[in-house]
Amino acid sequence: MDLDVGLLLPCNVIVYETDDKKAYVSALNPVSALEVIKSEELRKIAEEVSEKLKRVIDKVAKGK
Repeated sequence: MDLDVGLLLPCNVIVYETDDKKAYVSALNPVSALEVIKSEELRKIAEEVSEKLKRVIDKVAKGK
């Protein structure tokens, strides 16, 4: 079973606990996901969302 398959579902963030009791957080980069759509407007939004996701994941990694 591949736990990262959740990245392909409508929810683009997955969180689970590993066998060694650590939290695993992964998110699909919206910039990469929208590369098939050639829209500068959507790319700007995707970049903004990407930065926000990165901040959230960084805070989770630091335990805040």
